[in-house]
Order: sequence, then C-alpha cells, then structure tokens
Amino acid sequence: MKKMEIYRNLLYSLIIALIYIIMDFPVQKTGYLHFAPVIGLKNFLPFVSGLFWGPAGALGAVLGAVLSGLALGNAPAFIMTEAVCNLIIAFGIWESYYSLSATKRVRVKTPKELIRFLGLLLFWSLLSAALGSLFKAVSVGELFFGYFSIGLLVGTPVCILFSSLLCVSVMLPFRYKPKVDVSFVLDKTGESLGAGNEAIEDYGMIKKIGMKRIFEAENCIEELYLRVIRALPDTKVNTEVIFSDTSVSDTISIRFMYMDGRYNPLAIGKDEDEIDLVSLKLLRHRALRASYLYDASRINHVHIVL
Repeated sequence: MKKMEIYRNLLYSLIIALIYIIMDFPVQKTGYLHFAPVIGLKNFLPFVSGLFWGPAGALGAVLGAVLSGLALGNAPAFIMTEAVCNLIIAFGIWESYYSLSATKRVRVKTPKELIRFLGLLLFWSLLSAALGSLFKAVSVGELFFGYFSIGLLVGTPVCILFSSLLCVSVMLPFRYKPKVDVSFVLDKTGESLGAGNEAIEDYGMIKKIGMKRIFEAENCIEELYLRVIRALPDTKVNTEVIFSDTSVSDTISIRFMYMDGRYNPLAIGKDEDEIDLVSLKLLRHRALRASYLYDASRINHVHIVL
C-alpha cells in the first residue's frame, strides 16, 4: 500500500471516530435512550463505515468507541464490549458482503440485494452481540436490539444514499478489483472522444439503458473534456463511467483522472466568457455531486454524479 493511501485511510479513520464521538456524547450525556452506554444512534456507524471503507472504517469505529467511552468515564467492560462489537461488525460485513456480491458495489435495490443486506446485518449483529456479552456488561438481547434496529432504521437509508445518490467509492477487500462499466482514455484528438462515446453507447445497448441517460453522460464528458484539454492540451484523461442500474431514474457516476498540471474544470474563471460558461453552469446545477481533488501525487480527480 502506498504511503499516500495509508495517510488517506488514517484520515478516514479519524473522521469516522470524530463523527462517532459527536453522535455518542449528546445521547449519553442526556440519557435520552435510557439504555446501556453501548447502545445509541452511533450503532449504525460500524455497518456503514465497514461496508464502505473496510479496515479504515473499522479502525474509526473502534477508536471512536474507546475515546468516547474514556471521555465519558464509562466502565472498562462497557468500552471493551462496544469496541469488540464494532470491530466484528465492521470487518465482518466488509468481508462477507463483497464475497457475495458479483458487482462489488453496494446496492440495495432488488429484493435479492435487500435480503442479502438484511441477512448480513442480522448475522453480524447477532454474532457481535453474542461475543460482546462475554464481558458481562450488557446482555445479548440488548446488544442485538441496539445494533440490528439502529442498523436497519438508520444504516440502510444511509447506505442507499451513499451508494445510489452520491456514488461514494468503496474500499474493496484486497483480493478484489473495482468494476467499471466503461473506461477509456481521452487525449487532444477528437477521435478519442468519439471512441469513448461509442463505447458508452455499446454498453447502453447491451444493458438496455435509455438513450436519454446515455446522452446525458456523453454531454457531461464532452463538456469536461473540452475544458481540461483547453487548459492542459498534452494531458491524457482516464475516464470511468458507472451506471448504477438500467432504470432511467438511477444515477451515473463519471470520473476523470489526469496529470500535467493542476486544473479544476468545475471552477469558473474570472476571464471566461459567459456564453462558454452556460453549459458548465447547467452541468453543475443538474449534477447530484460535483467534486474535484488534486492529490499529493499531482493527479487531478473529478467526480460527477448525474
């Protein structure tokens, strides 16, 4: 694993731990739920963080439980119970979900996918509750109720939001590689754009994706491509397209990765002509998500979700 990946994963862990602590403090301080300190709204985080960020998510959930418990003065038995349950759930659902998923994506859309998700939620809630109860701090029933009910009522909608609307990238187990529907490289020649559009249309025909959605993806790629090539004419743009489903109402995730200088195609320059900016403004308005990152490896990352 590269050094930058390690730093990024540690950052994810710290952010998850901070969110965990913020969600835990008000509930425990007010005694709102009148349960053991292990139980609270925070119980959905091991499922979500483990499913999307694997070891980084598991570390964040465990670290959050330990730091929050120490800060609140909880008994060591409660802290150990919570940390063990979080670790089992986060690692367990990360490994088992992607082992059973052919697409290697988080999807809760079809009845089969919903049954698989709820089955794993049930299994890991029960197993973590059984092992966590060995510390004699909380009963099996109370632990199971807390993790399963909060995971079901809060964790499931959050997973749907992250996967279907925001198209958040997942950290797969190391033996798997992420699956992309269409990928191609764009350069300053118009032929590369034409070849990319043809690849998208071919995939759309095979998967019976509506032409309206195909054209939306092509228009987005063309707009960003022209802006990037205009600013960095010698760069090559690695492009990845993921269609979340064949339904017209579902999302399209488009990612650009390129080097040869820092440039954000989503930013509006001071000297740009208003006429040229109309399509960019429409794209930004229509997108569910539009983000840009320039990482330490000097790679530009653009992510658009339509």
